[in-house]
Amino acid sequence: MVPINNIPVDPSDWTQVFSACLGQSIAVQTACGELVVKNSRWNIDLSRGIITFGKTDYPLQFIGSESNVSHTWMWGWNNINGFREDILQFPQQLLELGRQWKLRPLTLKEFDLNDTYNGHTLSLAAIALSDRPFCYYRCVHGSGAVFVAFSGLPQRVFEPVGLEKFASITAQCIGQFYLDHRIFVKSFLNWNKTPFEETPTLITAHFPQTLYIQLECVENNHRIVQINTDPSAVQVN
Repeated sequence: MVPINNIPVDPSDWTQVFSACLGQSIAVQTACGELVVKNSRWNIDLSRGIITFGKTDYPLQFIGSESNVSHTWMWGWNNINGFREDILQFPQQLLELGRQWKLRPLTLKEFDLNDTYNGHTLSLAAIALSDRPFCYYRCVHGSGAVFVAFSGLPQRVFEPVGLEKFASITAQCIGQFYLDHRIFVKSFLNWNKTPFEETPTLITAHFPQTLYIQLECVENNHRIVQINTDPSAVQVN
């Protein structure tokens, strides 16, 4: 087991790793969209290693690319395009982590796109696993898209979220992705610096207003039943 946001997960299990990464990454991506990207025009210059939103440049790392022709994903460390090595440091770190953890999606240079493995899901996990404050952006071109991580962002992008946004992101994520909900919630709360207690069926998160997250176990996977601020709605088993 390895800790992600102080939650132990099986590092070779994609669902557990992705579950532990997702909450913080969606929070950061949402804030980045609101504070940095906004409705700005973007431009990418891989030869200079920058992405531009409006008039502001940000240093980038080339995560990987999606092809609309072959319907595949290819990691940036499989550098068939001869990109400069300094923008491939991050994907190289992901490759080494994948080998260390025996986490196969990080070590296959190219594979078919699907709902589980695609540029968005892989990039969401990647930025959370980095030791640097990254966001990512999908840069669309004629035959697919390249995904880049970029840094130099204002600290506000990485600040904790309030109860309403936490609950909204949680509902969005559990509705969109296959997750271990307990790992997801606990990791998200730890990243958010929100204290909590847990029982087998309940996580109680201490925002200024208490948030109750009811769970059930289905086929050895924990699923959220309800999220509520009303203690009278909590089912006590």
